[in-house]
Amino acid sequence: MDGHHRRENDEPIPLDELYWEMTKKIGAATFSVVAGFGVGVASYNRSFDAEVAGSFTSISPASDGYATAELGVLPDARIPIHTPFGLGATVDVGNSLTEASAVQSSEMIDALYESYGSLLVEPDIEINELRDNLSDHLRFSMLLGMLTALGVGGAIRFAGKEMSAFLSSLADKKHFTTSLGAAFLASSAVAVVATESYTPIEQVGFVPIVDKVPRAALVPELADVEIRDIALTAAGERLINGIIDSYLASEVFYTDLEQTIESHASEFHVPEEGQKVGMSLSDRHLNYLVDKSLRKIADLGGASFVMDLGDDTSSGSSSEEFSLRSLHEVFKGMKILVITGNHDAGGDVLRYWEDNDAITADDEVITFEGITFILRNDPHDSDFTPERKQGDISDQELTDDVTKTACESDERVNVIMVAKKSYASDAIAQGCADLALSGDTHVQTKPSEVLGENGATGYELTNGTSGGASYAIALGKLRRPASATLVTFEDGKPVGVQIVTLNTNGVVEVGEYTLLNPGLPAAPESAAGKADQIMKNNKEKLESGDFRR
Repeated sequence: MDGHHRRENDEPIPLDELYWEMTKKIGAATFSVVAGFGVGVASYNRSFDAEVAGSFTSISPASDGYATAELGVLPDARIPIHTPFGLGATVDVGNSLTEASAVQSSEMIDALYESYGSLLVEPDIEINELRDNLSDHLRFSMLLGMLTALGVGGAIRFAGKEMSAFLSSLADKKHFTTSLGAAFLASSAVAVVATESYTPIEQVGFVPIVDKVPRAALVPELADVEIRDIALTAAGERLINGIIDSYLASEVFYTDLEQTIESHASEFHVPEEGQKVGMSLSDRHLNYLVDKSLRKIADLGGASFVMDLGDDTSSGSSSEEFSLRSLHEVFKGMKILVITGNHDAGGDVLRYWEDNDAITADDEVITFEGITFILRNDPHDSDFTPERKQGDISDQELTDDVTKTACESDERVNVIMVAKKSYASDAIAQGCADLALSGDTHVQTKPSEVLGENGATGYELTNGTSGGASYAIALGKLRRPASATLVTFEDGKPVGVQIVTLNTNGVVEVGEYTLLNPGLPAAPESAAGKADQIMKNNKEKLESGDFRR
């Protein structure tokens, strides 16, 4: 041992000094690790706000492998969520339920039936989102704990002689065990103090929900749900039965609807070799239950991308991201080109699509799959009501911008995607684009041919509400006919349209395939120069401001 532990002058280091050095290193390491662990645990146990099923909620992490929902007027309920490390969470979603029970507003309670009944039809997306939230929270807490441990260890290491002198003054070198124990107890106190306020309180146990509500056996998704073993109030029992009724109606309706769409497979136009198909949809207004039916239409129609004309939400709140998550998940594998409608305003919807690799509105012409697009968001802002607040620019300014961009483009614009038909009307009237797609009205139209001032043909088409919405909220069964439009492209040009309508009674109508022939008509070689001159004159009129309003 002496051969390995000597001073610079070759004198052996006394054994007690070696023990003391070891004590300081072990104590420093212990303090660093436990301090980091305490900070990490405290961070993980901290509640955080998130969105579940369209409501802002407070999520408190747990370690029981369950998602436990505090439901206010109802007993707490829980379901296993099968997360790594057995992570769980307590989710406070009781405020809206309690408020509805207290107010006894039939409209509010009906909305809750639709919301939570709809969630039971497609629960996986929301459960996956909760898992992702917990995993992200765990990773952040682990990182914070490791940084804390490294920081404490670094401080001890680089404090040098000052820290060594301080430690030496606290302990007798001959009693390194006492020193080590004191260091361990002191560092452990950090974890205890940091986490003592999160000690779980023993409560009444859980029983299967069917023990309290036998009708829950009708809902397969409730098989693993447990609720606290306390008596149900009359209001609570009414609410649960209402949610079950809403689930049963929606589940049967949409299951049958998908089968009905499949039965019409032979009526869908089959794209020829070299052709591409995009599906246009709009105004889903939170009704994510229809998404699988829309995907079925897209698959049968040979669509490879989606043109989303906006109003996927009701108020643009981040609490409504469940609608966007559903669309993104159901149409996985297809590129989504999307604009935001007046009910998507506020920035949260746009940020979601930007973060999830969708093609969003831009000031310039966008080229995708050889097709040229102009995408413009609706400048207006609306909440759940029909009223519109004026945006940063006026309707006419947006119309002028779309017209200028289309008519000055070096390449002919194939598709203009706007929320309202009027925003693209001048560009089509000037003959500067092949097809203008719009939504907003909740009424489907057939393609309307417009002969442009330059001799080129264009088309206008308004997509109805793909969510079957009468108003700004459409969760549940269809309230009016829902529609989607299949657009076939060849060499970038839209050459055909097929409209599919889903009726409120479950009847599916696959419309006839309508041929389109946009652009300048075929002309003899001698007339080509004349056509070019028409386009040039049109640009000059545009730059001078002399074009039709």
